[in-house]
Amino acid sequence: MLQKISISVIFRQCTKSSWLFIWLAASVGCIWKTSVFLNDFFQYPVVVNLEVEAFQQLEFPAVTICNLNRVKASYKQCLNLSIPLEVCLFGGDSPVDPLRNEGPLVMSERRSLFSCSSAPTRKIDNKTDLMIRFLSRYILMDKARRKRIGHTAEQLIRKCTFNGRHCSSRDFEDFHSLRYGNCFTFNKGKKFKAISTSTGPLSGLTLEFDVEFSQYFLQTEIGARISIHNPEDYPEVEEHGINIPPGYETSIALRQIQIRRLPSPYKDECVDYSTNFATYGSNQKECMKACIQAKSYAACGCVDPTLPSLPEQKECDMSSDRDMCCLNKAMDSMISNGYPCECPLPCLSTNYQDTTSKLFFPSWDFLLFIYNMRGQYGKKDGMGRFAWDIYRGRSGKVNVYYSSMDKMIFEQKSVYQDSELYSYLGGELGFWLGLSFCSLFYLISILSTFFKSWIRKLRIMEK
Repeated sequence: MLQKISISVIFRQCTKSSWLFIWLAASVGCIWKTSVFLNDFFQYPVVVNLEVEAFQQLEFPAVTICNLNRVKASYKQCLNLSIPLEVCLFGGDSPVDPLRNEGPLVMSERRSLFSCSSAPTRKIDNKTDLMIRFLSRYILMDKARRKRIGHTAEQLIRKCTFNGRHCSSRDFEDFHSLRYGNCFTFNKGKKFKAISTSTGPLSGLTLEFDVEFSQYFLQTEIGARISIHNPEDYPEVEEHGINIPPGYETSIALRQIQIRRLPSPYKDECVDYSTNFATYGSNQKECMKACIQAKSYAACGCVDPTLPSLPEQKECDMSSDRDMCCLNKAMDSMISNGYPCECPLPCLSTNYQDTTSKLFFPSWDFLLFIYNMRGQYGKKDGMGRFAWDIYRGRSGKVNVYYSSMDKMIFEQKSVYQDSELYSYLGGELGFWLGLSFCSLFYLISILSTFFKSWIRKLRIMEK
């Protein structure tokens, strides 16, 4: 009888031990699967969804055009800051050399003109030396003076049509680029909002421009530069521009691409610059420039004079090899460290995919027709051919239009929603431990009975 009792007791103990082992194994499995999910969940993964939407009309992009030549040759004496602006503009040539006694310049063009590694023993040819002195003088000018000695909108933009209707240089807003001088933007958003209702050149912007190549000064390339951008964005002429040569009709067919990103805690940690101006500035490029200036100031005690700076930041001396090389080293350090600047991507950005093609412009017959209408030439004589060459050398045409009314939208979407966290945890607990609302109360009652029994045994042992 005692043997039977002991066997039943051992069996019950083994059964309890096996259940305990199963419970522990299930708990380990549940914890492992849950930890794997939580690790993936808190990385906040995203998927990129591509949608192609067809529209009856699309907002036309802003188009910024610049002459590759920033200073007119007839105004080169204005580079001498000792000469009053009105005198150099209307008073004829000055015998004083406007490019004398200037040092090297720290700007985007400086790397092709100057190397810090060879600064003590560098040899500079006459052309390079002239360009360095020109840039040094140009950067010292205030914006108003640089604007007066450059090409005007009326001189650059000869003819303009949009959506089949005539426009003029008055429909363009001024924009100044240190690299290209006076630039002019169509559809910046202040004067009117341009809308395209169909595809093709007739529903886009057509410009005929005159680069005035006879006024080129220290510029080896001839033509205009076009930047196509969102009307709300700052023109990035230097970074994302297209060179347009004279003598050609250049067609730029566009397709609009919109990118929608997710803010923190997702990977891109994008921001809306329009609502975070005080922290980041108006756009990512402006934020990056402010960061570069802060890093340069910390490393050199001065900042790059070619970039926007704060009033309390001292500008570097452009004639000092030491300052210029220090700025170069600071920039190289930032590049090697992957630009340690907190300048997130914008949450919403609009880009334009472009396809470019060219044709000769104008044709000989067209120009001959124009001259005959004016009574200048009656036949294809040598003078007419010469005039055609001159016309092609300074004039060009550009068409900017949509090739498709479809908009490509790349949108980031979260892989997991917050509700999925609770449903997943509930599913894992139910699968591994069989937990439900009713079984939870049952488990609590069992644990309560166990602890009461354990406390009762402790009290008996104390007595």
